[in-house]
Amino acid sequence: MRKNNALLVVYNRYKHPPSTEKYPSDLPVWWLIILFLLLALSAQWNTDFASSNTFIKSCVAGIGTTSLLALSAWVCYSRTLKSAYIYVSPERTCFIALFALSGLSIFWAANIDFAITKWLLWLSASISFVLVLNLKLSARNLILLAWGLVVSGSIIAIVGILQHLTDGLISLPQSEPPASTFKNKNMAAQIIILVWPLSLFLLFSRPVKDKWTLLLGLCIALMLVYVYYTSTRSA
Repeated sequence: MRKNNALLVVYNRYKHPPSTEKYPSDLPVWWLIILFLLLALSAQWNTDFASSNTFIKSCVAGIGTTSLLALSAWVCYSRTLKSAYIYVSPERTCFIALFALSGLSIFWAANIDFAITKWLLWLSASISFVLVLNLKLSARNLILLAWGLVVSGSIIAIVGILQHLTDGLISLPQSEPPASTFKNKNMAAQIIILVWPLSLFLLFSRPVKDKWTLLLGLCIALMLVYVYYTSTRSA
């Protein structure tokens, strides 16, 4: 009976974080925006640097998200009473168990290198989810995140449009041009389609100054023109 009571106390203690010790920070918003821009620009600009654009983007995503998680933890630690807590719940326990099982599948995978590469991508996605989940939910943060994604999508579109209209101005390895900073135009077009609606969110979220309206219109046009040039059904 005492053991069950102790487990109940531990569960109630760590199920919900105490409100007096939770300090969400605005700083990771800018860090995430910088990471978005780095992911948009990361590519095989130097043919001797790496084997593919996908490999470079995977490295940037993995190193970037891990660094942001460590930096965010340090900021939270420095603002609290120098104490750390791990909060558990049935949903989080199931998620951690599923993620651990996917990691253990590496040991019986037919291609270990491929399995590790894909698991690292899922790890980057999980860290990104944790970072975004711990951001302060406010209109300002949502607008900043949307701007970061829209600008990143516009950069991808500009590179792809220049590849389509010019010959040799931007030299990047491509299996299906115009692939922008991706190796395949299908992958780049999918990113643009996911990001493009955020420009409408920015346009109608609140009264926007004329200069920002013009910038949003330009971003929308660039992304739509690039998707047209890809002429791919995946978009």
